[in-house]
Amino acid sequence: MTSIASKLLDELMGKNRNLGSSERDKIDLEISWSDSKVCKHFLCGFCPNEMFTNTKADLGPCGKMHDEKLKERYEQSEKKGKMGYEEDFLRYLESLVNDLDRKVKRGRERLKQSEEYRDSAPQAKFGPEMTARLDELSRMISESVEQMETLGNEGNVDEAREVMLKVEDLKREREYLINQNRPKMDVMMEDDIEKRMEVCDVCGSFLVVNDLQIRVDAHVMGKQHRGYATLRQKLRELRTEKDKIREERRRQWEREREEKRHRRSRSRERRHRSYRSRSRSRSRSHSREREYSGSHRRHSSHHSRRDSRDR
Repeated sequence: MTSIASKLLDELMGKNRNLGSSERDKIDLEISWSDSKVCKHFLCGFCPNEMFTNTKADLGPCGKMHDEKLKERYEQSEKKGKMGYEEDFLRYLESLVNDLDRKVKRGRERLKQSEEYRDSAPQAKFGPEMTARLDELSRMISESVEQMETLGNEGNVDEAREVMLKVEDLKREREYLINQNRPKMDVMMEDDIEKRMEVCDVCGSFLVVNDLQIRVDAHVMGKQHRGYATLRQKLRELRTEKDKIREERRRQWEREREEKRHRRSRSRERRHRSYRSRSRSRSRSHSREREYSGSHRRHSSHHSRRDSRDR
């Protein structure tokens, strides 16, 4: 009992709750959110191990530090989302939800088998007195349920709870009488056959179809159901964020590819312009050379004719 109370106090006030404020501040400054003793799942939102304490889905203690100040520092850090913590958290949540979905699938298969067994099971035969008693019990149950709902709507919770207990007693008596006159059935499926059941899509629990609203509300507000609902919601958020990051990276890659294409295109144009410029330069150079050569030949020819006349 002491260990449980100590654990609850650790969760509420931190493991350093008995230290002075100066000592706590010193320890807080010494520990970084990247420390191996810090729970990285908690930094990303919450630690699943805390969600199902004392339930059938209990994951056991985490064993690492859960500190709100460290979470705030991580959320304000420039390295948030770059350390791989979110990816690890996403994979862990996917493993938990995948295990749960397999449990839901198995539960539905079992209920399907129960329905088939119900259809093929031999029916009980009752005499007139037994039939009359069962009808009376059904009527009393129906009236008690209406009375319980009325009391609940009026805010008389304690009285409604007493009527609910009475309804449970009446249902047990009716089931006992039916079982006494019914052929023996498979023990594993007997409860499923007696009541129409369904599997909760969120947490995988078995529920009675068209059950009392007070029980439905109790289930929805239960720790296990709320825990798995939180897990599924966080998983959707992480997947959405992952898709956004992937889409942004794809767009960035396309932008970089387009920029590279433009750079290559501009580089080709520059090379082409440079080539044409060099070609024109060579053409002008050749033209000047031809003009110079022609002028030189004409000048030489003129001197030759003049020399010939002088002689």
